[in-house]
Amino acid sequence: MSTAELLYPPTHAVTNQVQPLEDYNVFTGNQALRDALKFNAPDLDTAEFVALGEKLGTAEYQTHARLANVYTPVLHAHDRFGRRIDQVEFHPSYHALMSLAA
Repeated sequence: MSTAELLYPPTHAVTNQVQPLEDYNVFTGNQALRDALKFNAPDLDTAEFVALGEKLGTAEYQTHARLANVYTPVLHAHDRFGRRIDQVEFHPSYHALMSLAA
């Protein structure tokens, strides 16, 4: 028996966890949002929302959303010489999400 097997014995199979919520349409899956839009803007064309919801529901954009929340923007008020620069540094995932909003 190896040292790794002694330190980390095999464990049971984990079967009581839900699957990751990904690769679905976040717009068509939100009945309350669709009902509110239908009530408040009955003539609104939701085709763009459906397309955006499909993209935001992918595993890639779910990861971007998680990383953008974990790594919040950082303010750099001064440079290394003490001069005021007021620069905000964003995680690349934040930029990936914002590119969809443009």
